[in-house]
Amino acid sequence: MCPTKCPTPLLKATFYRVQLFYEFITFITMKKLILLLLFIPLVFSCGGMRYGSDAENKRFANNFMVNEGMTKQEVVNIMGNPVASEFDSGVEEFHYCKTGWGADDYVSFYFEDGKVISKTSYNVTVAEVGTTGHCSQFIKRGTYRTPDRVLEIRYGNNPFF
Repeated sequence: MCPTKCPTPLLKATFYRVQLFYEFITFITMKKLILLLLFIPLVFSCGGMRYGSDAENKRFANNFMVNEGMTKQEVVNIMGNPVASEFDSGVEEFHYCKTGWGADDYVSFYFEDGKVISKTSYNVTVAEVGTTGHCSQFIKRGTYRTPDRVLEIRYGNNPFF
């Protein structure tokens, strides 16, 4: 136990206790080190995880720059090409989205005669669609609502709508 012969039993017991303490600390430290090494890749792989491309996320952040009266080309210059577009009863819709963790964010621009007449934002959660994927798969779901102005243009004073 002692590196050389211990002169007294007290010194021998003290040395023994120090040795046990050192082995215990080493054992605990090694367990922590092993656990830390196992979890580091997990933490860093999830921590840096982003959804959607950087370009998509940056474009989506620019949606506040689009104003009523802008042309389709001005919107495309600011936002890029839409992930989807639709045309119904004289109103064209451009849809943009940002894929997120658990929910996707959307913004839709509505055009009449090539100019922005309205804009709406909405989101769609995984709970609402029951699956995951790129946000372009879930357009017009979740909290989507067509703006009243667009409905008035599309359906006018038709009492059946």
